[in-house]
Amino acid sequence: MNLAPKTKKTLVILGTLVLVTGIAFVAVLTVIIRNAESKPPWFHAYSNGHAVKVEPVKYCSIAGTDCTDGPQAELHVPLGGSVQISLPDEISSAVWVLTTEFKTPDGEFVMAPDRVFRPNEVHSLNIKSDADPPLQLSVIEIRLPSADTGGDDQYVARAYWSIKID
Repeated sequence: MNLAPKTKKTLVILGTLVLVTGIAFVAVLTVIIRNAESKPPWFHAYSNGHAVKVEPVKYCSIAGTDCTDGPQAELHVPLGGSVQISLPDEISSAVWVLTTEFKTPDGEFVMAPDRVFRPNEVHSLNIKSDADPPLQLSVIEIRLPSADTGGDDQYVARAYWSIKID
């Protein structure tokens, strides 16, 4: 097949145009992806027919820099009720710590021992208030430790999510 010189020239120009457009598209897409704002992970907590979005109260990079702050979530949980939480992979695929605090009928606060979870060990939780003896959930915290121990062999949280129970 023998093409006329004008046809060959047109095909070369069109091919070059398609190639340049493709390269420009990939370059713009790369810049958009690199500059996209990554948002810290969040989850929902559910109790007694109500759900709240739980965003991190503090979220820092692994090195403990580039921190952002957010609000503490609030959720009503009746005495004897429970809170269901499903964690995103960004939390459950790491080592994480669960802290719960309860309130006695006398108004005293009692901390339950911290529970440390290995990566992918638990993806969802059901945390109960106790009706007998009456211990009302007051705070639930989920923390991601950093590499920093603060010099006393206690890991410093680089991120934590907190739910105030009323």
